[in-house]
Amino acid sequence: FSLIREAKMSMESEKQKAQQTIDKVTERMNKSLQEVEPVRLLLTVLREALKEKLQSDRSAVFNALFTELLKADVNWPEWKGERFSDEILDSWLVLKGLKFMDSAVPGPEEIDEDIIEPALNALVKLLDAVDEPSMPSYPAQMELLVAKWKLRRTKDKDKVRVAVVGVESCGKSTMVNHLIGTQALPTAAGMGTNSVMWVRNAGRTAVTKDEEPPIYPPNLQECLKQLLDDPAEEVLKIETPWTHSLGNVDMLDVPGLKVSKNSFTFQDNTAKHSAIAMAMSDIVVLCARDAETLRGQLGNANLLKTLPAMAADKPVICCVTRIDPQKFEEQRNDLKSIMKEYFPSSRATEVVFCNMMFAEFREGREVLTQLFKMKPRRPDIKSIWKDVYRTVLRAVKNIEMKFSPVERQFERQFHAIWGNFKDRLNSLYHTGGDDDDGEEKEREELRQIMAQALAETGFESSLRDTVSRLKPVQLNLFKKQDDGGRDDTHIYFNLIGEVRKAVFNAIDFLGYELWRRYILKGLDLLLDELKIDKVKDKVVVSLAHKLLSFDCTREQTLQDRDLYASSSIVDLCNEGTFR
Repeated sequence: FSLIREAKMSMESEKQKAQQTIDKVTERMNKSLQEVEPVRLLLTVLREALKEKLQSDRSAVFNALFTELLKADVNWPEWKGERFSDEILDSWLVLKGLKFMDSAVPGPEEIDEDIIEPALNALVKLLDAVDEPSMPSYPAQMELLVAKWKLRRTKDKDKVRVAVVGVESCGKSTMVNHLIGTQALPTAAGMGTNSVMWVRNAGRTAVTKDEEPPIYPPNLQECLKQLLDDPAEEVLKIETPWTHSLGNVDMLDVPGLKVSKNSFTFQDNTAKHSAIAMAMSDIVVLCARDAETLRGQLGNANLLKTLPAMAADKPVICCVTRIDPQKFEEQRNDLKSIMKEYFPSSRATEVVFCNMMFAEFREGREVLTQLFKMKPRRPDIKSIWKDVYRTVLRAVKNIEMKFSPVERQFERQFHAIWGNFKDRLNSLYHTGGDDDDGEEKEREELRQIMAQALAETGFESSLRDTVSRLKPVQLNLFKKQDDGGRDDTHIYFNLIGEVRKAVFNAIDFLGYELWRRYILKGLDLLLDELKIDKVKDKVVVSLAHKLLSFDCTREQTLQDRDLYASSSIVDLCNEGTFR
């Protein structure tokens, strides 16, 4: 009992010491409410950073406004010219940021590998805006799209990707489902493949449409059924657990090949999806009914005649899906000769029995598993850029011809408001000078913001809750220890970590409030000069992100919220501005 009593007394003593520590920290924070000088310094840095950005970097302001005010949903009465979709304008901004529109397209030796993919993506989308019947852009779009997917292929080096191709309704999706032992692809009547379906073995079911965030459906087939009316433009990625492993393999189910000269446009999904699948894949699996049908389809210009050129030197495996094992053996040699005749550039050709109605299908699956272990060849990144460099130059020239007149028209209206806006901006950011009332008013506003920061983040209460949760051994906050003859005080990390977190939370809140109150006012002024009224708040937030170089994934998240939604200043300002 004596030992227990001593332990309790010791614990109470440590708690008192912890409470005293918190009292000192809280007192220090509250005292800073009266000083406010550090906060005024932060405020000055933020205001000056935006002033410099808006006043000196005129081109950045111009580009940001151009991509906001020419959107179809922005009501800017002064603009009588052409409007564009958000996707087109954002792509234009990407090329302006890369300086491609200033005749500065880097060659194969100078190109930074990290900018190739965003450049190709932007070019493909912008060519839609310049497409005219007299000068169709789809050949260039197709070439750049293929290059983009080839580039992405170089980044995923662990997986072997297998493209399953064939004519319409030849059983491609059904065969893939049987190979992996899972109903991953739609096979019901009326639910044909309408985009490249990229099937990957994963522990959790997820569906990702093009560049959109993934969704995690409780019922995969219902999800795919809903996507029939709104298919992916390029690739629908389906991640789901497989019952049968085919090794380190991804399967690509390709829409039925049907390429006609009369319908060959960039919007012709059969041509586009086939090109994407060939660019993504390492091995091609060709589904066929029998030898006679295969020869007829490979010789038909409206069916598979273009496949050998698209497959190039990739290994091609013919999977026969509609005849019995005996007939397959009779046709095996004929099938092999057809594959060698029509795929002379292929590094390897093979034929495999894959009719799911027979037990021999299991043997065919084992053969495919072994064949999928072939080591793929991956293109060099800079060689991809070299192959499309001339196409890129022509595409940039066509885009400039389309957008230059629009930019000149926009520049005339932008120039008319620029001088007046800068005058109003300087007036807004004037700190008061000799006006004592103005300076004291600003101090009082800062005190209120700081008090709100401490209250909103629960600074004091969170620290006291921490102390109440700490165990006795953690409450031993102060320990005397000899280190080289010095009598040092060691404070346990538990409380220090909580103090640090609470202070950072308060500063985060404080920084955001200052950013919101002072920087967004400048952008409000800019839109006032341009006479923007509807969707003004949304445009202000979007402009702020574009001017201060925000992370793209955060940008859309914040645009979807209210203008004054709570967020961290680290998320809003670029690193240089914040520091």
